[in-house]
Amino acid sequence: MKFAHANVKGRTAGLFFLVGHASTAAQALSRTNAVDSMVTERFWSGGALHLGAHQAVKLTTRPCDLRLVREPRRDTDDYLRADLVAAARDGVCMALYVQLQADPVRTPIENASKIWEESDAPLVPVGRIVMPPQVVDPGATAACDQLAFSPWHSLPAHKPMGHINRARRFVYAASQQQRANR
Repeated sequence: MKFAHANVKGRTAGLFFLVGHASTAAQALSRTNAVDSMVTERFWSGGALHLGAHQAVKLTTRPCDLRLVREPRRDTDDYLRADLVAAARDGVCMALYVQLQADPVRTPIENASKIWEESDAPLVPVGRIVMPPQVVDPGATAACDQLAFSPWHSLPAHKPMGHINRARRFVYAASQQQRANR
């Protein structure tokens, strides 16, 4: 959070923070890779969710075709958006998986920084998210700014679990309010 606060003050403040916290910076930067394409990226839930009354799960998505490679031109700051618009013309398919909590130590609910390893909690395929080929209207992005997402907008049997998700509830609401006031 301190790094995020420093970045709000500008790129220079963020760099000074990293210099002053070298070990944290090295760890964070060594685990962070550039995103080549939103269509080939793997996404996952940071916190656990209920799957009924007595089971915790995390969600993960990845491309239906794991061999899919996209190499967008990185000549603009919004190259990921341009690549997603181009990919939409062909259609996009993401496979949806759950990981069942194995035990509180190897797959904890309250420590969202602990990765649930596939050796401890194998990926169980549960569906596909398919976006048929379509043309994305560049003018439609303004309407998207008015949309809101919250993992708390769910059935009680699938509500988020853990302190990270409880905090997200307020962060998402504040973000929605900020966008609405813009």
